[in-house]
Amino acid sequence: MGGRVCGDHFGGDGEGKPSYEDIDRTWIISGEDPHTTYKYAALAAQLAFCLKTINVADPEGVDWTKEAREAYDWAKANTRAGDELTKPAMGSLLKDIRSFAAASLYQLTGESKYHDQLKIDLASISSSSILNDENRFGSFVYAAMKNQTLDAALKTKLISAIKTTANLSLTAANNRACRWGGDFFMPMLVGQSTTPKVFEVMMAWYMTKDTDPAKAKDYKTCIQNTADYFLGNNPLNTTWITGLGLRRPERVFHMDSWYNGKDEMAPGITPYGPWRKESYETGLGPWQMAWAFKSIYPVNVTDWPGHERWFGNYPSPMNCEFTV
Repeated sequence: MGGRVCGDHFGGDGEGKPSYEDIDRTWIISGEDPHTTYKYAALAAQLAFCLKTINVADPEGVDWTKEAREAYDWAKANTRAGDELTKPAMGSLLKDIRSFAAASLYQLTGESKYHDQLKIDLASISSSSILNDENRFGSFVYAAMKNQTLDAALKTKLISAIKTTANLSLTAANNRACRWGGDFFMPMLVGQSTTPKVFEVMMAWYMTKDTDPAKAKDYKTCIQNTADYFLGNNPLNTTWITGLGLRRPERVFHMDSWYNGKDEMAPGITPYGPWRKESYETGLGPWQMAWAFKSIYPVNVTDWPGHERWFGNYPSPMNCEFTV
């Protein structure tokens, strides 16, 4: 699998066609790499396990177990010298992504080769480690696994790391007026003001609900308060999802919705929302976040509470774009 997609042949396919009618473009994808392929293996194995658990066949007849195995084997066979090192354009170590694939395939198949690999890849995690980015998911899968023989010491260590990470959100919530969790030090950009990010807290609740009810209650309260915040208990009383709630983003940077002839945006989109002031933003046009700052009072946007800096400026990607 490759990771970089070019959807218009670098401008060579012309203009005038919305993506939902886009069936004959020239698509160019970067060369296959083990990082992306291991991630595909992980997701395919997870889907296969979910379908197996509920005893449902894939509606299109895809053999996801076969997909996962083949992707994993290809990634392993095509890992080159230097691939295990930090990559400038990747941001995640190969072992972290591979641990997710190995854990997911071990959960699905019970084969020892996957177990052996994930134990190697997760060995650097300690009970006090802070999990982030790609090293979270292999840890989550293994710590929650119930259907295979596990390394008890490793599972205990991973559960402790999950709780250590989740406890940071509890501390953050206790230091916020509306008690919402998430990274206390994340800058106000790319969804910090609109998107709940308490995955670790949900996992910690799951790990403790039967063994430590008091602590599990703390995690659950953090999850509930965080959901409340982004569903309306925030300074703008806004439900940060298109199509949901009485007060919601009416327009976002979703060009299909602008041109499909419907009155409302496609439902289910969470925009990036209020964003910190950036020195390079001069308000040249509505595509810039600072365009709205010309007609606000108080006139200095930095006098506004951070999470109230939403002006519905939908042509601005920084405010109104979103991540899928």
